[in-house]
Amino acid sequence: MKLIDFIARGRGTRNRRAAGGPRSRNKRTGSAFFLFTPRNGLWALLLIAATAAIWSFGGRDASKSKETTAAPAIAAAIGMTGTTGAMGATAARPAQNPDKDALPLAQMAAKLGPLPKPAKAYHLAAILPYYGDEYWQILARGMQSRAMELGISIEMPAAASPADTQGELNLAMRELDRGCDALLLAPANAAALAPAVARAKAAHVPVLCLGEAEPIASVPLIGPSQYETGARAAQYFLEQFPKGAKILVVAGDLSPIALRMRLQGLTEALARSKVSIADTVQAGATPAETVAAFNQILTRHPDITGVYCTGDALALAVAQALASAGKAHAVRVVGSGGESRAYDAIREDDMAATVDPFAYINGQAAVDGAVRLLAGQILPPMIATPQNCITIHNLNDPLPAGASY
Repeated sequence: MKLIDFIARGRGTRNRRAAGGPRSRNKRTGSAFFLFTPRNGLWALLLIAATAAIWSFGGRDASKSKETTAAPAIAAAIGMTGTTGAMGATAARPAQNPDKDALPLAQMAAKLGPLPKPAKAYHLAAILPYYGDEYWQILARGMQSRAMELGISIEMPAAASPADTQGELNLAMRELDRGCDALLLAPANAAALAPAVARAKAAHVPVLCLGEAEPIASVPLIGPSQYETGARAAQYFLEQFPKGAKILVVAGDLSPIALRMRLQGLTEALARSKVSIADTVQAGATPAETVAAFNQILTRHPDITGVYCTGDALALAVAQALASAGKAHAVRVVGSGGESRAYDAIREDDMAATVDPFAYINGQAAVDGAVRLLAGQILPPMIATPQNCITIHNLNDPLPAGASY
C-alpha cells in the first residue's frame, strides 16, 4: 500500500504545484484517486501490472513488425531471421557454424599431419547425385585420379536425377552389400540417406560427405563453403561498385541449407556497405520461367547494375534476358559453379564472373579424407576446399594463391 500511496501522492503533488497550491496531505478527491484507497489498492496494483505488461509486449511486437516488413521475400523463403545485413535480415546461426568456420583444406596437413599411407588396397564407394551436372563429372574425375595415385579403387555410381533420393539410397545400400571400406555421400536430401548412414556406422564403415551437398549430422564434410561462395560474390560487387549499387539475386539450384548459407555469406559481406540487394527472383522449374520472373522484377528495378545467381545455368539465362532487353553490358552478372560455359561467357563478355569451387580438387581431397578416416583419424565437421571468383583478369590462372593440391 505504501507504493500505491506514493504514486498517488506524487501525481497529486505535481498537479497542485502546477496550480500553485500548497503541499498538503489532505485526502484527495475525484475518481482518479479512488483506486488508491486502501479498499481498492490490490485491484489498482493488478491494473498497473497488467498495463505495464501490455505496453511492454506491444512495444516489442511493433518493433518486430517493422523489422519483418523491412526484410525482402527471399529472407522468408530460405528461413532467415534477424534484423541486420544488406537484405534487412541475417540467418540466425549457432555459436559454431561448420560452413562458415570450416577448416581450410590448405591447413589440413598442419592440423592432422601428413596423409597416412593406405594400409591396403582399399575399395571406396562414392554415391553422387547426378552425372548430368558438369560439377559432379569433374569431381568424379578428381576422385578417380587421386585413388589411382594412392593405389586404391573407387566406385562412383550416380542417381538418375538430382531428385532421385531413393536411387541414391539404393546405390549406397548396394555398395555396402558389396563390402566397401568407406562410403562417400553427396546427398540431395540427407534424411533420405539416413538408413545407409546408420547401417554403415553399425558396420564400422567410415562415412564422409563431399561436394556441394546437404550435410549429414555427425558426418564430416569436405567441400566448398557455401558461406564463402556468397561472400566472394559480394566482394566482386564491392570492388566493382565502391560508390554503391543495387543488385538483384536469382536464387535456386541448391539445397535449402546451401542456399541459406550462400545468401548469408552474400548479405553479411554487403552489410553496412553502399551495395544493396533490391529484390530477388526464385528460380522457376524451367529456364524460361526463371527468365520470365526475372524480367518482371527488372521492370520494377530498371536501375540495377548487378545480378548474383546461385548457379551458372541461371546466370547464363539471365545474361541472355539482359541482352534481349538491351542491357547486356550495363548490368554485371555473377554466377556460381565454375562451369565451362561460364568461363566461355566471361571470355565473350556475356558474364562478368563466376565463383568456381574447383570440383576436381574437391574430388581429390575427398579421397584423402576417406583415407584419413580409415587410418583412425577424426576429421573436423567441415574441411573447406578452395574456390575463387573468376573474372576476365584471372581466367587463365584461376586458382587462388596456395590452392594447388
